[in-house]
Amino acid sequence: MVTLSLTCNAKHNTSTMASIFLFLFFLSFSPHHVQALRPHFSNLTDQISLLKFRSHVIEDPNGVLDTWNSNTSFCEWHGVLCNSNKTRVTGLFLDNSTLVGTLPPHITNLSFLHTLSLQNNSFGGYIPTDIGKLFRLESLLLASNKLHGFIPVSLSYCSKLQVVDLSDNQLQGAIPGEFGNLLDLQDLSFAQNHFTGSIPPSFGNLSSLNNLILMSNHLHGQIPSQLGNLNALLQLNLGDNNISGEIPSSLFNLSSLIILSLAKNQLSGCLPSNLFSTLPNLSFLFVGGNLLEGDIPTSLSNATNLERLDLSTNQLTGHVPPLWNLPKINILNLEINSLTTDAKRGLDFITSLVNSTSLQVFSVATNQFTGQLPPSIGNLSSQLSLLAMAENHFEGSIPEGIGDLDGLTLLSLEYN
Repeated sequence: MVTLSLTCNAKHNTSTMASIFLFLFFLSFSPHHVQALRPHFSNLTDQISLLKFRSHVIEDPNGVLDTWNSNTSFCEWHGVLCNSNKTRVTGLFLDNSTLVGTLPPHITNLSFLHTLSLQNNSFGGYIPTDIGKLFRLESLLLASNKLHGFIPVSLSYCSKLQVVDLSDNQLQGAIPGEFGNLLDLQDLSFAQNHFTGSIPPSFGNLSSLNNLILMSNHLHGQIPSQLGNLNALLQLNLGDNNISGEIPSSLFNLSSLIILSLAKNQLSGCLPSNLFSTLPNLSFLFVGGNLLEGDIPTSLSNATNLERLDLSTNQLTGHVPPLWNLPKINILNLEINSLTTDAKRGLDFITSLVNSTSLQVFSVATNQFTGQLPPSIGNLSSQLSLLAMAENHFEGSIPEGIGDLDGLTLLSLEYN
């Protein structure tokens, strides 16, 4: 039929031949032929990006990148995870590999990357400025390296981010307020860096956040009251900064909180008396090393989930409430305040700790306590290893019952 058509329509012979040629050309590229013509590496961009990454590693003492060569598919290289079709890189996992090097900008060409995990290595240099190109990124784990410079604002373009851990590096500058747009974020840690500036109020928009860890930086200013909007928050750690002002009352309504650490700042004001009632799940409260004043919250008497409490090195006054209902407490540190003995109950708070069978550390040193130590002190937990009561106004003799505390390794009673 083709021959007849060409003979009978010679006028259009040239155009018809061209059409048939194109038809036969595309017909030859059946799925079978297309598969045969694909290169050995299904995505050249990913391969080049990974090889560029390797070229920026200057030390690999354990040879973890020895498999990174052109003899095998990059999907078979150590630490590389590809999708089910094995055509694109979705994960790079090289934690704890003792690698030394820098992060090349080419890594941002891994456009299908979901997880970048390079924790506990010695990567230096900067975080690539165009890291925001990784719009599929869900986890960025670069903790415990030697990265410096600023956090690229473009990282806020990675709208699917759920976990960001940049802790234990040498990063500096202000924390970008644009991070408040990462509404899927669940865990955020910038701990142990050199960040300055204040905590962005926009963080109050991160409604999915479970852990916010900004400890050990140089942050200043006040704690934004907007953080009280984080109803899913389990851990808030702002310790070891230069944060000042009063603790926002909104924080004391985060009933989901398990860990609250605000220690070693310049925080002032009083702790609310119902603190342990509005935060019923609190297991760890660290507010030592501030300028807090007033009484110890009376709700401490029923803090049944509390395991560690540090109120030390503040300006607290008044009496210690009864502590009968602290079954899980193992560290109780009230030292370096101005606490006094209750005129009616005396030192009964010591006796009330006999139900705290997990108590290991107990300190009321450097306060204004008076009176005689009760004989019941010998009934404290058999796990008690540190008992510090120095620099008070205790008098009388040391109760013989202290000799029953078999686990005691440090006893401090000097300057009484």
